[in-house]
Amino acid sequence: SYELKLSHLTSVKQMRDESINDYIRRFCDTKNRCFNVNLAEKDLADLVFHGLWSHIKEKLEGNDFFCC
Repeated sequence: SYELKLSHLTSVKQMRDESINDYIRRFCDTKNRCFNVNLAEKDLADLVFHGLWSHIKEKLEGNDFFCC
């Protein structure tokens, strides 16, 4: 597989009918292919959060998250 860039990671969004677990797994799989992208845990969690469906983001607003 080839290396992905930050733009690939920022474009990962939760798809229609995709569970949160499947979305996070897909995000982490993408992150693991971004070999030269070094982001802080908080920045990764923010990217995951912003890729969620808006109604889920509203329910989770204000919580702390950990990623990959």
